[in-house]
Amino acid sequence: MRELHFAAAGYRRLELAAPWAISFSHAGLRGIHVVIKGRCEAVFGEEDVEPLDAGDLIIAPRADPHVLRSPGALKSANVPAAELATQTAAGRIRSGG
Repeated sequence: MRELHFAAAGYRRLELAAPWAISFSHAGLRGIHVVIKGRCEAVFGEEDVEPLDAGDLIIAPRADPHVLRSPGALKSANVPAAELATQTAAGRIRSGG
């Protein structure tokens, strides 16, 4: 954690209903994600799928493109995170289902 340096931070609370998928591929978007409730998957590249449960933390410090999705959701049917960020009302985003 000592090696991470962030110039700015944006906080969002995502309230999602399956199926959903969000891509974090915008240049410069580094990701720190905390799963508060439920389950999801983090997908890096084509084959690297990491299941996540409530209480899990994932960090993408080099702005590695990745997708967060409901378990089994299609990676190709995702919404760009940058697009969702423009729809934010008081830091809360609702999507999916």
